[in-house]
Amino acid sequence: MAGSVVHIINDLNGNGGAERLVVEMAQRQTRFSATVIVWKGANNELLDDAAFSAVTIIVVKLSSPRSITRAWHAMRTADLVHVHLFPSLYFCALLPFRKIYTEHNTWNRRRARRWLRGVERWIYGRYDCIAAISEPVRAHLSAWLEPMAAKIHIIENGVCLERFASARDRGRGQDGRFYIGMVGSFTDKKDQETIVRVLPRLPDNVHAVFAGVGSRRPIVEELARTLGVRERVHFSGLVRDIPGFLSRLDLYVQSSHWEGFGVAVVEAMAASLPILVSDVGGLAVVVDNDDYRFPAKNDIRLADRIRELADSEEKYHDAMAYARSRAQCFSIERTVSAYEDLYDLIKLGPRALIAAGADAGARQCRSSSRPS
Repeated sequence: MAGSVVHIINDLNGNGGAERLVVEMAQRQTRFSATVIVWKGANNELLDDAAFSAVTIIVVKLSSPRSITRAWHAMRTADLVHVHLFPSLYFCALLPFRKIYTEHNTWNRRRARRWLRGVERWIYGRYDCIAAISEPVRAHLSAWLEPMAAKIHIIENGVCLERFASARDRGRGQDGRFYIGMVGSFTDKKDQETIVRVLPRLPDNVHAVFAGVGSRRPIVEELARTLGVRERVHFSGLVRDIPGFLSRLDLYVQSSHWEGFGVAVVEAMAASLPILVSDVGGLAVVVDNDDYRFPAKNDIRLADRIRELADSEEKYHDAMAYARSRAQCFSIERTVSAYEDLYDLIKLGPRALIAAGADAGARQCRSSSRPS
């Protein structure tokens, strides 16, 4: 079954996992031709990325009736609309088209307001189907929505593995320094502070490098100054060349308070970088080996894990091998195939989705995102 799909997302921030996923999917969808609609904003860096020049992207400006008309025509003529992230979730709920929403997080601030639960049940209920990017995301969303758990299918995220192959076959500490790095915005969701707090517990040649922007960066900088490690903490800002950034690291650390999945971690693993992640939500799904996880916000345990990898050539290369192997479970091609299977069910109507069964569909989608 062939058709067309329109992806709608807030913006195309170059360091956002959901944003990169949308454009990577749009490039590779074969059974469904894809168009991407974004709202006018300051964070549309991916619009200038030559790698995504083949994707049809419509930037909607409220001051431009022409852009609104073009976007409406694209949605009206498509087989379905695929919505990502809040507030697009709310804006698109009333669209009179078949639509699917992808839930990217295990938690958000709206769920701290219990009075919003009824509103959210109505909003999510306007969608034909909901995709969750990991089992923890599905579990948390099911608990929040309750009656609609049967509408939620699991499709794990994927990345273009080949794009990161150039960073492989690296050595440790090539310039006498050992660089640990993290890609992510400086927001409440991320926890760069724990990485900074770990530095005084490690030798002076261990440095931290952060890629990303956000309102909490000054807080992280001030913490580094307070701890006397400011000269060992480097801020790269918004980085478009993620493979190049990863190629300069010796270890990737994803320190987060919560995560729906962990696209940045998969990218690091695809580059054969040893990885350490907070033992939370989707990160614990992506990294299924306890040796490479640490309790969230625990800089003491993180320091121990870093020392083990920095001091042992054998453990370091074992970690590289694990990362390279584990990354193969999360290719963008498998993710695209799983979504297109789900699109076919949505086109057939509610009865087809019910007949397939939410749990059976979730298992099918998950198996299609793992190697056989």
